[in-house]
Amino acid sequence: MENNYSHIKTQVDAVVHFFEQLDLDMIELLLDDHQYSGYDKKQFILVLGEVFNRYYSQGDYHLYICHDSSVLGKTAGNGDRTLIFRGNKSGIELHIKLKYKNWRIINISDTEIDNSNNYTKRFRIRKLLL
Repeated sequence: MENNYSHIKTQVDAVVHFFEQLDLDMIELLLDDHQYSGYDKKQFILVLGEVFNRYYSQGDYHLYICHDSSVLGKTAGNGDRTLIFRGNKSGIELHIKLKYKNWRIINISDTEIDNSNNYTKRFRIRKLLL
């Protein structure tokens, strides 16, 4: 089966795609070397790996997006993107906010999203970092 990456136009698109695939290596390769959620990239990747391992232990092999909203900045390529990912087997959610500038991610943070489906079981990046 051939992968179709035609939907990937920017680094933001690519990182979202590889979150869905639970592909930590590609996320690490794509992210610039600076801080995410107030932590250096290396530590952030280690913690994100823990989150992904929790999904694997629940039988999940990919995530799907069940909420995606963007707030664009005044300049094209700048803004925020808020996403809820859900495990394909467990249904456990991961809520994140991507902040980007010139289509490059400058921060990834855990975020609270009022989910109308009232899912309460979720993994949190920030909680693991504390």
